Amino acid sequence: TTFLRSYDAMDIALDSFPYNGGTSTAEALWQGVPVLTTVGDRWAGRTSRSILAAAGFGKDVAADEAAFVALAVRRAADRLALAERRARQRAAVAASPACDPASLCRELEAIYVDLLDARRR
Repeated sequence: TTFLRSYDAMDIALDSFPYNGGTSTAEALWQGVPVLTTVGDRWAGRTSRSILAAAGFGKDVAADEAAFVALAVRRAADRLALAERRARQRAAVAASPACDPASLCRELEAIYVDLLDARRR
């Protein structure tokens, strides 16, 4: 679609804060655009961090706003690394836990069973 083709013109997606993207983070990653984010102070500020970690891109998460800016400057300056990342990113995301809902479901089920067992004790 025309909307998804707009990612072709992007080098890096800078995530919003204090409220992160969710769908937009996943779309950018799938379209091959690296996403940079920060660690927020609330659930809605850590969504992209969770997606990036599951996709194997935890190094794209900055500890704070100053680190976020510094990370963006470093990544933007390395054009070769950006091109290499774009070439392999979709395959990396597809092979990652971010695209494995069956495993996520099993992990959640195990947590629920453990919680239920603990409550019964």
